[in-house]
Amino acid sequence: MHEFLTWLYGRSARNNHIRMMAQKAIVLLRKNQSMEYQQLCRELGIAFDKYQKPKRTFYFVVNPLKKVQLIQEKRIPEEGSDNKYKTHYLLTPERFRGYMDKTIDDFHTSVKA
Repeated sequence: MHEFLTWLYGRSARNNHIRMMAQKAIVLLRKNQSMEYQQLCRELGIAFDKYQKPKRTFYFVVNPLKKVQLIQEKRIPEEGSDNKYKTHYLLTPERFRGYMDKTIDDFHTSVKA
């Protein structure tokens, strides 16, 4: 997992805490299947009073994982409300495998041609 996270987030020492949060997010989502945005923030230690821009820190962690389709975001409507939603995050290793297979096939085709 370490190589994968280094590939996604780079080797910079400044990103070390982001890599650690990403690893923790993957482990948590594997264990819990699905987690709501606020709950995932709490578990990752992203406190809204600790960080100057907590949402930005959260998306620094989540966006690369979403880009490679390892994590999927799902909006679920709240009960009794038409326009309020809760965002849940799910681990999708099958979609990630498909994304990586396609990426490798595309790369192989472009190098081969």
